[in-house]
Amino acid sequence: KDGNSRLLRSKQKQKTTIPKIGMNPTSALIKAALDALEKGIMDPKSVFCMIQAPAKAEESAEAYFQLARFYHHGIGCDQDDAKALEMLIKSAEGGWIDAQYALGIRYYTGDFAPQNYSEAVKWFTLAAEQGHKSAANYLVDCYIHGQGVEKDSDEAIKWLGIVADGVEFNTPEEEDWPDLEDLNDLEIDED
Repeated sequence: KDGNSRLLRSKQKQKTTIPKIGMNPTSALIKAALDALEKGIMDPKSVFCMIQAPAKAEESAEAYFQLARFYHHGIGCDQDDAKALEMLIKSAEGGWIDAQYALGIRYYTGDFAPQNYSEAVKWFTLAAEQGHKSAANYLVDCYIHGQGVEKDSDEAIKWLGIVADGVEFNTPEEEDWPDLEDLNDLEIDED
């Protein structure tokens, strides 16, 4: 037999990640296709086509997000930032949290979208309201510097609370604090 059939059989023997039980069929298809691409079992064009199908048929926000990545990087298709932006907008409008954050970044930086801080704040807010900490972090910056919004330290602090939520801050125990009498013994060089 020829080398291609041996290669095909060896690729077929590679394990693929089994999608989680309860995962919707579109998510399972996308995950399996991306896993197959990563492992070299499928070529980029085939994976692109597999992801394109649910985007067209179901208006899948998740599929649109993946297509945006493929178009932006030219994976399995011609590199096309205008098409990438179109797919990213559809995904964000469909409620995909990572797309909302990514679209905020695009408008914030002006990377393959016109720089527009107001639009960035809009998309960061939608993502941050769903708990996206990086989006909340950008909102802190926007409210501190007045980018796309009026400067507002109260709003900045509100979003900082989302960023810090769940972060444990270690406070020194009382015995870890220096004794004030020890500070009197310090020699300070006043050169």
